[in-house]
Amino acid sequence: MLMRAKFNLVLLLTCMLGMAVSAWYLHDNLKQEMMQELHRNAEATMEAAIAVRRYTSLQIKPILDADPAFAFRKQAVPAFAAREVMALFHEHYPGQSYREAALNPMNPKNVAQGWEVALIQRYQSEHLKGAVTELVQTPDSSRFNLARPIRISDKACLYCHSSPDRAPEALVSLYGRKNGFGWRMGDIVGAQIVSVPAQVPMQRMDDTFTRYLWLLAGIYSLLFVVLNLLLSMLVLKPLNRANALLTQEAGQDALTGAISRRAFLRSLDDAIAQATFDERPLCLVMIDLDHFKAINDQFGHNVGDHVLHQLVYTLQQMIKQRDCLGRLGGEEFGLLLPETAESGARVLAEQLRVAVMLGSFDPVPRVTASFGLAEWRYGETASEFMHRADISLYHAKRNGRNCLYVWGEDDHMPDLTEPAGHS
Repeated sequence: MLMRAKFNLVLLLTCMLGMAVSAWYLHDNLKQEMMQELHRNAEATMEAAIAVRRYTSLQIKPILDADPAFAFRKQAVPAFAAREVMALFHEHYPGQSYREAALNPMNPKNVAQGWEVALIQRYQSEHLKGAVTELVQTPDSSRFNLARPIRISDKACLYCHSSPDRAPEALVSLYGRKNGFGWRMGDIVGAQIVSVPAQVPMQRMDDTFTRYLWLLAGIYSLLFVVLNLLLSMLVLKPLNRANALLTQEAGQDALTGAISRRAFLRSLDDAIAQATFDERPLCLVMIDLDHFKAINDQFGHNVGDHVLHQLVYTLQQMIKQRDCLGRLGGEEFGLLLPETAESGARVLAEQLRVAVMLGSFDPVPRVTASFGLAEWRYGETASEFMHRADISLYHAKRNGRNCLYVWGEDDHMPDLTEPAGHS
């Protein structure tokens, strides 16, 4: 569980980071696409206005100027024609506008207002060059502006704007002698400004971003679930099986099914602690197969392994669930009997001895075992207790095997530094 929790925490943080990076990248790309779309729309409007100006300047104005019957007409002025045509065009595209703003225009409608003045002044100071774009957002609306400087590059413009004396009388009569004069070649006098509404593209960008954000959330959630399933199937389950197997191997003897020596010693410590606390009796029976080496020599080790397995099976059929049977090494076993006094342990041990003697260990015709019994004494350590039971087994072997020896009052505790051997 701890491993899964750590994995999920790392996976969650990774997914959140991936989600944040993906969202940032997506939003940045959507915004770039929106700006490009707005720029294309504004550029198209600007080019349309410039086309009207050129058409008026190259084809309409020369015709009117060549005919004396036509005096000055404002409709032949390129700026006027562009503004009027684009106004008609924008009737079908509400919110868009085209404007030619100037600091000193002849037509009052073209006077620069607010930010337009600062824009033209920056063009005049050479702080700005070429086309300028900006996205202006207010609480009520959002607009994209495209501006280009208006520079005097055609001498024909000076015919009307150099001085009132050179300008057509009809023009002076219409607009007066005060504004729109004093222009010179190369001067920047104003700016062409196209403004297109940005609410719809921005809303479309937000909607697309939201849809893709939900999609990303679904993908990362699915990835989270799939990786968890893969973690369970490919990592955790095999790992748990391996851990269970290791635990089983560490706590159980693979050959006989009895618990291992290490697990038996842990159980002995626990049983002594419990007996101390409850003040209940505890007995230990040491069991050793008689002449087991002869069985291996005569019938082979496979048969010997079978005999050991069958012995454990025979013993386990007769002991209680709380009792603990462990293989201590080779053909030697230990049987721990909690809450069992010596009298009860003696009866059980004798029954076990008879069951082994009468049991079937085919192809071995007859198998016997020796039993050594000791009852735990209050305050005795596990090593002392086990050593007394082991010495009892030694006496059973010395007394002719296939018998039970119980530690009695006349027995004495041997020196633990001197190992006890079995014959």
